[in-house]
Amino acid sequence: MSGQSFVQKFAEHPAINKLQGALQGVQVVHLQNERGSLLPVLIAQLQSKEAGKHLIILEHQEAAAYFFNDLENLLGSKNVLYYPASYNVPYKHDQETKNANVIQRAEVLAELSSDAHKIIVAYPEALSEKVITRKTFNERSFKVHKGEKVNLDFLIDLLFEYEFTREQFVVEPGQFAVRGGIIDLWSYSSERPYRLEFFDDEVESIRSFDPADQLSINRFNHLLITPSVEEKVAQEVLTDFLAYLGRDTVLWVNETERFLAKLDQYYQQAEEKYATLTGATKQLPPEEKYVNANHFAAQLKHYRMVEMGAQPYYKADVSIKLNVSAQSNFNKNFKLL
Repeated sequence: MSGQSFVQKFAEHPAINKLQGALQGVQVVHLQNERGSLLPVLIAQLQSKEAGKHLIILEHQEAAAYFFNDLENLLGSKNVLYYPASYNVPYKHDQETKNANVIQRAEVLAELSSDAHKIIVAYPEALSEKVITRKTFNERSFKVHKGEKVNLDFLIDLLFEYEFTREQFVVEPGQFAVRGGIIDLWSYSSERPYRLEFFDDEVESIRSFDPADQLSINRFNHLLITPSVEEKVAQEVLTDFLAYLGRDTVLWVNETERFLAKLDQYYQQAEEKYATLTGATKQLPPEEKYVNANHFAAQLKHYRMVEMGAQPYYKADVSIKLNVSAQSNFNKNFKLL
């Protein structure tokens, strides 16, 4: 049975109808007694009934990863995004800006810049870091369409401007290679590298390929080329992640008070690191680079919210208690299952 077939079995679940009705008419819903994997199923069913943007904020990275995996199995990888922390140490100069998490963050920003209806799963540390504004992201991105005319020399100059490096073969994001009328490149917002074939100045084909064996995987009609969103943040005006979401987005927050406390914890760590900086290297102060609890709490009020946990942080307009029991301990007696 496919994940989507399984989700459809919950189409008439009472909790689905209650949630859907509540989210259409109120600001804050308090959801109680959510257990196991029922919540991913409920969210997947809501998305199947009426596609929209949902941001799920869980208590830590491990919980977010498990939740993302459940949703990905239920809805498919194209409908769910995982937004991790960069794991860059605050105000450390010589750290790697091309780690997998930084690239994944760029992928999510690229998806949200197109106003796609997606479910995003995140956690406090990921949301504590500010990002470049949506306007700057769009200005720094370049979209190539199949069939349009693009001068190859212009594209090469653009990649150098985006601080891509020219290599013999493309093996990681931020690289490109040129062979005659073919250019291979790996954008920071792409999971795989792409191969563009030109006929004179016309883009004849756009294909993703496997960097290990160089074989093509899929064909595409367009490609978004983006530089690293973390490379030059010291010179940019930054914003919080919520700025990439429309006000019609539904926020699902587990233990809101704990979440906000963790934001303040990360913010305090950044302040302590900033206070120890020496030398002439210019760095943005913590208030311009990181999000504190007061700022985020003020932003939350502008969105519809589903608060999960024993006590809601905000006054709930509607409270929904799920009739769910925890799985009994079967002590390896599989016949009980």
